[in-house]
Amino acid sequence: QELRINHLTCNEKSVSRIRNLKHVIKSYIPDQLRSNNIRIVNHDATRWVGAMFDRVLADVPCSSERHVVMEAHKRRMRVDPAQWSPARCKRYASTQFQILLSAVRTTNKGALIVYSTCSIASAENEKVVRKVLKKTSHVVEVVERCGPFSSEDLVSMGAEHRDPGWILLPDRSGGCGPIYWVTLLKKG
Repeated sequence: QELRINHLTCNEKSVSRIRNLKHVIKSYIPDQLRSNNIRIVNHDATRWVGAMFDRVLADVPCSSERHVVMEAHKRRMRVDPAQWSPARCKRYASTQFQILLSAVRTTNKGALIVYSTCSIASAENEKVVRKVLKKTSHVVEVVERCGPFSSEDLVSMGAEHRDPGWILLPDRSGGCGPIYWVTLLKKG
């Protein structure tokens, strides 16, 4: 299958992470696909205006429980409440909701939107998506199929079905994850 990129816009709010994003793009996307086709921007995705897109990957900031717990374990310390708390999850969920809503608003009819986090908290995953679906059900719907993979394929890889979406947890997937994702279709 041939990979074609007409135009790819990568948005990273954190200036310090843009360097890493550039490195990943250079490492994984061939030169002929990168030239003039990829643009890296530094915008607040909760208030995105301008271009309309056919595909959006909203890999949103999240509480990253696994990273917080692993770091504390490595240092033989308890998890710092400033790093993880239910209140922090709520703050992230508010931002995530705004980013996903912005993605819905800036996609063309027939567009696909993938929402993903590395959180295990339903407040940052299913609840955010349900809230967006409630607000936008007249223009978006959940896509049950995950690309070429059937539900059975995903379960065999260790993924668990959520309502809506999927989650891959480290204890069921050979150490991968966590990653939650759901695909939405902008109705045409």
